[in-house]
Amino acid sequence: MCPAPESLNLLVNSLNGIVDEISSRTASECFETDVPALPYPEQVVVLVFYLDMEVHCDSFEKWMSNPTGALVQETIGILRGIGAHAAADLAACAVKVLPEGLAHDYRERHEQLDQLSDSQLDTLDTLSEAYEMYREDTLRKALMLWKEHDGK
Repeated sequence: MCPAPESLNLLVNSLNGIVDEISSRTASECFETDVPALPYPEQVVVLVFYLDMEVHCDSFEKWMSNPTGALVQETIGILRGIGAHAAADLAACAVKVLPEGLAHDYRERHEQLDQLSDSQLDTLDTLSEAYEMYREDTLRKALMLWKEHDGK
């Protein structure tokens, strides 16, 4: 499932508020573990799309090469800088507003992730594999938070 290009542009444009909010924080604030989720659930949904788009869109690399893609890369870098806990909170906001079909797809994928053994996780030694696991783990945690919040 891949959002239409015009939807992508609208979502990326909505990232400006998130970038401004996070950029205004000091370095120490960014690394505190109790940073609350930002109040942009309808905007933060773009985080999930772009962290996971290469799975759903063949045109990911092409899209990321344009100026808007650069904004997404910068934003993801900033979001990762606030730490896994806050990133999971952000992703939880995003997942909550995903269409049901896409949310179901994520639930299935993260159930598969849970089946990996510790030894399999320990073999993830390349940067791309480590990033893949960071992304998957963040979204898995987000889904857990979402289920706890909604009693699902």
